[in-house]
Amino acid sequence: MRPDTPLPATDSSTSPQPVFRPQRVMVRRPRSEAWEVLAQLGFAAFVLVSCFGGMSAVINLAFSPIALVLGLYLFFTCQPQYLAFSMWLWMLTPFVRRVVDLHTGYHEQSLVMLAPFLVASISLITVVRNLPRFGTRLLFPYLLLMVVILVGVLLGALQGAVAAAIYAALTWCAPIFLAINILCRPEHAQANAERLFKTLAYGLVILGGYGLYQFFSPPAWDTFWVENANMGSIGSAESTSLRIFATMNSPGIYAQMLMASLAALMVVKTPVKPLAAALGIVSFMLSLVRSAWGGFVIAMLFVLARAPAKQKVRYLVVAAILGVLAVPLLTVGPIADKVQSRIESLSNTEEDHSFQQRSALYQEMFAAVLTTVIGSGLGRTGVAAARLGGQTDMASLDSGILDVFFTFGIFAIPLFASIFMIVRQAVGAARCGPYANASAGIAIAIIVQLVFANVLYGPSGVIFHVFSALAVAQQVAVERSRSRATRLMRGRG
Repeated sequence: MRPDTPLPATDSSTSPQPVFRPQRVMVRRPRSEAWEVLAQLGFAAFVLVSCFGGMSAVINLAFSPIALVLGLYLFFTCQPQYLAFSMWLWMLTPFVRRVVDLHTGYHEQSLVMLAPFLVASISLITVVRNLPRFGTRLLFPYLLLMVVILVGVLLGALQGAVAAAIYAALTWCAPIFLAINILCRPEHAQANAERLFKTLAYGLVILGGYGLYQFFSPPAWDTFWVENANMGSIGSAESTSLRIFATMNSPGIYAQMLMASLAALMVVKTPVKPLAAALGIVSFMLSLVRSAWGGFVIAMLFVLARAPAKQKVRYLVVAAILGVLAVPLLTVGPIADKVQSRIESLSNTEEDHSFQQRSALYQEMFAAVLTTVIGSGLGRTGVAAARLGGQTDMASLDSGILDVFFTFGIFAIPLFASIFMIVRQAVGAARCGPYANASAGIAIAIIVQLVFANVLYGPSGVIFHVFSALAVAQQVAVERSRSRATRLMRGRG
């Protein structure tokens, strides 16, 4: 009997029985990302060969345009790879800039440093396409943020700092564009999270390993930059005397990137996890950034509190193993001396010069900043002020809260309201899986550091906005999946 021949009826009924024919299920294979990965590796190889092969002048001019073209290619062909490439640029571009500067001379306003902002701003395409949706609960906080930033640009321009205000606006808006791009593409939520978390894991190996190398033997391009950048908080560019910043621009943002990467390492599956953990934990402690240490503790407590019972046990075991891997490097030699001295300063505020300076700043500036009703506008504080001539007596405010009020005045209130809405959405999405949970924890760990520094723009803003958006996008994807399943069940009923 042929396999598809119907069996004879087993009862007295003469009606024909239906023939069962197996249906072939078409399974869509995951799209290969080989070409996108090769394009990025080719770009990295070209940059390295040019920087160390006597063509630094070419990279100084060509790095940002080529990165922009590659970013456009990835944006239209593979969103997860586009986001990963953008994150790599935030982590590695300062290193490229320093190597270029060593061979071509120090550039106060570096063209190389535009690359991460330009590539992130490609997401403006998504923003324009989704303008009608900005009245929704999901996107309204970002609309409010961009309106306040526009006000800040106008206020800065009225103060005569037009170029500084425009540059500052770019540093504020680029992270927001990335977040909106993630939120408007929930179909890529899982792939985006997996790719970004793996990017942080592999990046942790590079940032952690280079940071240790920099501590013991600072390369010529790093010492040249330290001498010209006039950053006294970094220390002297000598072996075991430098506060490490690895491939990034300062110990602060370096520590925040390590903090996010270590939190991501708790949930991501990758063969480099042990190596990344050992290098990352030691370099993270060696950055000596206490606010980032506290942020990491808060992130871990949040992740544990929101995780299911089985995952809590797994996270605790992973954390214990990773901690053990780092103990040998943290307990001997000059690393131990640096870290222990910094830890002791947490309980000895009388000899803590950083704490005393911040306290004096708060006492001196608090009343003046809070009575600035209109605000001084963008471009009057931070990097934009220092590089583009918008500097004032308050250009360096060692407090994100004071910085925001000084910049936006009364308009800081809707700005903080929008940040509160973004954080609330991320916290609400934390139960939608381990990626959403860790992403929300990272976002919270960044925003609590607003007391010590303005973390709402630049690389810090990227970490906050990207990972808060990743958490919410996971929730939107889950809700859409449940909605489709409900409609399917009703259709069958």
